[in-house]
Amino acid sequence: MISVVIPSYNSENTIEQCLDSLRKQSHTGRYEIILVDSSTDGTPQIVTQNHTDIKYIHLKEKTDPGTARNMGVAEAQGDIIAFIDSDCIAAPDWLTRI
Repeated sequence: MISVVIPSYNSENTIEQCLDSLRKQSHTGRYEIILVDSSTDGTPQIVTQNHTDIKYIHLKEKTDPGTARNMGVAEAQGDIIAFIDSDCIAAPDWLTRI
């Protein structure tokens, strides 16, 4: 299994596209998405309303990307860990190429 870890801070303008690109992967194996977010904008509402299938960790204080990634890794179940930022869109074959 692959664990995809996404650090996020105030990503309301980009998180939907990022998560949608991960959902549309051509990879046929199992993978999980872990979002570690410390946003103060609308990101939490977008994720909790539209993306209930991911592992969502919301932090009350702003966290740097490295710390957020480490927290995601600690929650990961996969043998492979992949990182992507919340303002990126994954190519449809991204996980397959990994």
